[in-house]
Amino acid sequence: MGDPAGAACIKGRVELTSGTSLRALVLAQTGQDVNRCCGCALCEDFTEPDGDVKLAMLLQWILANDDRALTCRTVWSDEVLRQAKHACTNQLDVPAILLALRHEAGRRGLPRGEC
Repeated sequence: MGDPAGAACIKGRVELTSGTSLRALVLAQTGQDVNRCCGCALCEDFTEPDGDVKLAMLLQWILANDDRALTCRTVWSDEVLRQAKHACTNQLDVPAILLALRHEAGRRGLPRGEC
């Protein structure tokens, strides 16, 4: 029986499949479970002019398995990446999440920052 998030566990590791959700992908690559987001909105303050959505919306897109999470300018903003280190009260490693999204976008050949 497969994991409801879309990843299959094989011998203690996660095997990503084509139907793997963004949440499962981030969890497998970073150990960060975006489902831990408590919606406190602290990360709302971490959107830079070169970003296009707030981090809270980005986390919701990950949970909704929305591919906009892979192409929005916020994911590709180096300034957001630098400042996101302290963006989560639940201690999610937001920079690691952003890097995992960048990696997946590159793997899929998606355009960078086109949201």
